[in-house]
Amino acid sequence: MGVKMNVISLLMYCYILLKPYYLFKSGGLQISDIVLLIAFFLFLILTVKNKKKITTEIIENKEYLIFAICTLIVNILYFVVYLKFKFVLSSLYYFFDLFVMILFSFCYKNNKHFGSIVSNLFKVNLIIQLLIYLLGLGRHYGIYRYMGTFNDPNQFAYFVLLSFSYIYLFDLTLKQNGRNFVYLLISVYLIYCSVSTGMLMGISVFVILYIVSIVKNFKQYIINNKVKLLIITFMLFFGIIFLVINKSSLSIFNLRDTTMFSRVTDKFNRISSKNTNDHLWSVWQERGYDKLWIYPQYMLYGSGEGEYDRFILSAHSNEIHATLPSILFYYGIIPFLIILKWFYKKLKRVPFNLLIVYLALLMESFTLLNQRQALFWTIFMMAPQLSKSYAQNKNV
Repeated sequence: MGVKMNVISLLMYCYILLKPYYLFKSGGLQISDIVLLIAFFLFLILTVKNKKKITTEIIENKEYLIFAICTLIVNILYFVVYLKFKFVLSSLYYFFDLFVMILFSFCYKNNKHFGSIVSNLFKVNLIIQLLIYLLGLGRHYGIYRYMGTFNDPNQFAYFVLLSFSYIYLFDLTLKQNGRNFVYLLISVYLIYCSVSTGMLMGISVFVILYIVSIVKNFKQYIINNKVKLLIITFMLFFGIIFLVINKSSLSIFNLRDTTMFSRVTDKFNRISSKNTNDHLWSVWQERGYDKLWIYPQYMLYGSGEGEYDRFILSAHSNEIHATLPSILFYYGIIPFLIILKWFYKKLKRVPFNLLIVYLALLMESFTLLNQRQALFWTIFMMAPQLSKSYAQNKNV
């Protein structure tokens, strides 16, 4: 199984490295997805005589599988009515994401180096994205919003947030968390360049909870990070002296003149807005939340995921830009409760030091539609395994 395992792992590494490069239109298969499909079919061929491995992975995620089947049933019913393949395609994403979860779990369990290599690959991705930005080679959305090698600034910022999340979790389980600070700074900077308020909220939640985790274990944290804290103290000391001597440099901290500050204040100002003018939508209308109270019946039995022009009374005819609320609206209360049970089972025994990443991702998920991102589901699927590794390494 050794050579077979190496081939599948190598394809997974290629998937991660190629993930940031969007060569085709969003919503379709990218180069990385094609590599992943090859890996999954190879996995099926190599394990055809050992069905127990696949069965084990499916049983561990049976709620997700049942949820995916429910989405297919709902979407097929609406496909029969509207004859729009978009409905069926929406469910195929969930099954595709299940393939990714099975492969990740299989590789992590059977390749002891998989976690550290995956972490390093995400670090390489962040460094490459930073270099692309500094060299002026990335794409822009309008004048102010940067989107790197992606088709959308939110896609770019979300990948940055997810990359750091994987780095933090894998490094923490491998006792290499001392280097996270550098990648946190890179992530914050790239998210700032994207001007994505949702990702800014996500990374901010992580930082706040991370500080809480330090305070909870303050004495031990000081002991474990003496050298790092000493270096940071000296850097801050000389940085403050430099700013005092060069007062003109303080102007770079004038956040009120930044696009990010303008977008954040605009979002806050529109949280309670009720104006339905196209240029003055409330945040709830902009994200598509208004569909929930205009068409509440769909939260019972589901509207299907597609043909959004049906919802003519809502502010716009686009998707609901929020993960769990959109699942509730598109598929109804029963599939929604099933996927909530899956989340609960994955997170119920996760220690706080790891849980802070998941809380940050869940908070962010209320601002963006993430369910088509395989890495979103995978990081939650990995929670029990990462928690087990964390506990084992902590006791060594």
